[in-house]
Amino acid sequence: MPFPPTFPWASEQGNERLRRFYERHLEIYQIALARRPEGGQGFPFPMMTIVFTDDELLAMRGSIIQELTPEALEQKLADLKEMSTCTLKTFITKLRYCLQPFDCRQNNKALPFTPLIQLTIQKEDGQEKRIERYPYTFKLHEAMRKLCGKLFGGRNSIVQVNKFSLDNINIVFRIPEGLNIRVRNLRLGGKRIKRLDALKNLIDESSYPLASLIIHGRCEEVDHFGHSTLTSARQLILEGELPDDITHILNLKNTAVCCKYSRSRDFSNDELLAFAENIVTAVFPIGTYRSFKISHEKRIKNLLNQVREKFNGRTKKSSASIAMRNGSTLNISYKTDPSRQEPKKWLVIMKVLEHTGTSDFPSRACLCTNQTYLMRKQCARTCGYCTSSSSSSSLSSSSTCADLVNSSTGYCTNSAYLTLMKQQCPKTCGYCT
Repeated sequence: MPFPPTFPWASEQGNERLRRFYERHLEIYQIALARRPEGGQGFPFPMMTIVFTDDELLAMRGSIIQELTPEALEQKLADLKEMSTCTLKTFITKLRYCLQPFDCRQNNKALPFTPLIQLTIQKEDGQEKRIERYPYTFKLHEAMRKLCGKLFGGRNSIVQVNKFSLDNINIVFRIPEGLNIRVRNLRLGGKRIKRLDALKNLIDESSYPLASLIIHGRCEEVDHFGHSTLTSARQLILEGELPDDITHILNLKNTAVCCKYSRSRDFSNDELLAFAENIVTAVFPIGTYRSFKISHEKRIKNLLNQVREKFNGRTKKSSASIAMRNGSTLNISYKTDPSRQEPKKWLVIMKVLEHTGTSDFPSRACLCTNQTYLMRKQCARTCGYCTSSSSSSSLSSSSTCADLVNSSTGYCTNSAYLTLMKQQCPKTCGYCT
């Protein structure tokens, strides 16, 4: 039940349990207020004190005085002693307001106010907003149908839509016949497969692949992960509850997948390592992006250490990188989530980047493995090859970069070396600078 009480929707005005909830709490709040001494007000508190269970409400047919024993009534009133007089008065006013539609419906009375439809027009940047209100005599669903008909009815061309949201699980979307829209960003709530199929007649084929698709749902719903609308979306944002089995998420091939499961468990480090291993093993293309909301920074730091140990990766203060076979790099980093949704205020990001280092394998490998050209202590080891190759043990511990063949102090200035070899030099010894 709602607390604080809210004005009932049209679909709720036949809800007998809701009506009793409002009536019984209004009655006992009035009794409690009548027993208060005059003068004391106290401070208002926004939360309503609930004193009746659902079973008690369903069992009551008459007033509280008739239904409750004196002992039970005193116990209920004792629960309200902590509420200030000001708070009691506030909720009595709200409960009376919320009961008006039930009274009008039951006794066929006119509403004591003029119902209006409010239309809000706002630019995408949110800077300019316009609100208009119109009186109406239709029921809300009839008004919605007529409004949609006036806005979109009779259109022969495709309507361009930037964002289309269908969140409410119980909403009935009334659209004019023949309407087609081209959507860039789509958001769906529960029962997602049924909604994706139902939207086929509304969303034009030219919308696919979607620029982004936001899916919000329960952990037991996984059938949508194989739907072509989901698998083809360039950016996929997953919200709601994290499934117990992450296999469906792990195998997604979308360019960007953002896991914003803020109200369920965290991904474990083993699961995050599985994502990294899958990206590296399957050699995902440059631009691949994965993000995960995590609660504790300490666990993320442990993850970076695990990446270094398992993949022989290079780590920095807040990131780690893994070399991939296609010459790219999987970068794993973390930062504070800009949305700051507690308690998951950290964002772990995995992104496949083009390798931009001055030395990479195999184009620079000859400098490490060829005994003629030895990289010395001054080498910054930017390619990562010598830390993963058994040949690294052959590297000399000398503090200078030397040429064993000609005994020169550097091959950078020696004309005996081929131009190609000079171009391959990673310039890490510091001699040329």
